[in-house]
Amino acid sequence: MNFSKVLPGDRIIYSEKTGIRRIRVNDVEEMRRMRIIEDDPEVCKFVEDLQATEEGLRNFAKGSSESVVLGVIQGGEVQGWICLYPDESERLTRLGLAEDAVEICYAKYPGAPRGLMSSGLRQVIEMIVGETFTAYTDPDNLNSSRLLEAVGFKNAGKIKYHPGAKTLDNFWILNNSPLIC
Repeated sequence: MNFSKVLPGDRIIYSEKTGIRRIRVNDVEEMRRMRIIEDDPEVCKFVEDLQATEEGLRNFAKGSSESVVLGVIQGGEVQGWICLYPDESERLTRLGLAEDAVEICYAKYPGAPRGLMSSGLRQVIEMIVGETFTAYTDPDNLNSSRLLEAVGFKNAGKIKYHPGAKTLDNFWILNNSPLIC
């Protein structure tokens, strides 16, 4: 998947609850909200590879040819982020999947209204047809599990996210193939 083509520039797609667009890395207020998300204790419990420095956060938010970060927007403000990147082929092999997949992860702004992240995830999934999406959740992260179920992911079992991990994570999958009539 070519991540650089996902919502290029300042394009925004709206739904009834939210909009999704690229993070504006030069917007001071937007990056302040991204920092609050990254520093939220609930996010820190469950999301790996959080960005400790402002430069790291800006580089994460910019995305790359291998990833894209989309802001979930309501009232002109970032209420959360959704990151897409290729799932690791070694992990997919351990899961018995022969095809490529797009891993999806997300985090929300503390106190963001309910339902915004599910709306944002639905928008992303509807926008990117023909991909298999994967997600992984800590078994204690019930809110994230409910969110994935609400947008159509199926719990496909448990896996060590990293081969040397001591715990098992829930593995979620959604095949977003186009309907053929």
